[in-house]
Amino acid sequence: MPEDFEPSAKEEAEAAGLPPPPTTVLTTSQTPGLRGFAKVIQDARDSLDATYTAMAKEGKGVSYSDPNGKDVERLFGGFDRRSLHAIASNKDGTFSKNEQEAAQSIMARQQKEAMAAADPLGTDKAAAYRAGVKFLDEASQEEKESVNWSVQRAALQYSYEKTIQETGGKMERLGNGSALASVLKDALEAQGAQTADVMKSIGGKTMGGEGTGYVTDLKSLSLFRDFLPNLSVRGAGGPMSVTV
Repeated sequence: MPEDFEPSAKEEAEAAGLPPPPTTVLTTSQTPGLRGFAKVIQDARDSLDATYTAMAKEGKGVSYSDPNGKDVERLFGGFDRRSLHAIASNKDGTFSKNEQEAAQSIMARQQKEAMAAADPLGTDKAAAYRAGVKFLDEASQEEKESVNWSVQRAALQYSYEKTIQETGGKMERLGNGSALASVLKDALEAQGAQTADVMKSIGGKTMGGEGTGYVTDLKSLSLFRDFLPNLSVRGAGGPMSVTV
């Protein structure tokens, strides 16, 4: 493998003397005519490897830390949301940490851009939060089955409803999104969380917080860890069941 290839999660584990990540059998039901998710994953892997090869032939290394993001844009700029989720979620250990974090950051940025488009002057937070919910509701079924999707949607819907209540506006019924999202929104309501704290906690650097803004572990967020100590989520690759 050429030196400029980004190592996969499996190769990273081998280099560190750790067992390889488990292979996940993907059984999510598909919409007729839609690529299976395993094919999405493979296509994304092939695209990244082809770009690494092209950059190596040009004598260019790959920098994921370049503040201008030129390499990241070249590698990931052509991916649709479903492909980005395939990389970000890394269901079968195909992608490296750098690749996952790059995809996660792009997904968070897309969400922020959708919110900013609904509130360009920054004077209508409710419109921004509502747009965030609507944006997430257009996600693929695989993304909707992820913990991150439910966390983001719960936070946005809670922030939207709280803002409407505080400003006296007309509230739109946005539904629950998922069983997990409903439980998480209830947890936010139970503690009367402030919208700024919620968005900073789950939004990553795009919202003034830390990390990529992609949540894989609910226990990493005090907003939920302290209020849902017995939360159990099953079925990340299929219909999700939640036990509290």
